[in-house]
Amino acid sequence: MEDSAVFSRLRWRCTRRAMLEMDLILGEFLEKEFSGLSPEDQAAFVELADCDDMKLWPWVSGQEECDDMRLAPVVVMLRRQAAQRAGAA
Repeated sequence: MEDSAVFSRLRWRCTRRAMLEMDLILGEFLEKEFSGLSPEDQAAFVELADCDDMKLWPWVSGQEECDDMRLAPVVVMLRRQAAQRAGAA
């Protein structure tokens, strides 16, 4: 993502969530992993960042499977991020 203003808006959406845990997971993923993603996965992450936490949390926590093949790979990465955070706590 080239445009710093666009990235700043994405950071805002990732870190100003309804759920603190989603703030932490999405914000950390954005800072550590986003730049290394393929353009397709970056687009999927942006779409996920626009999802409501009540839809996104069950996917990230593993309570539900994401059946959207475009989003599923990034959900798996976010799940790993969440598991690492839980292990560090």
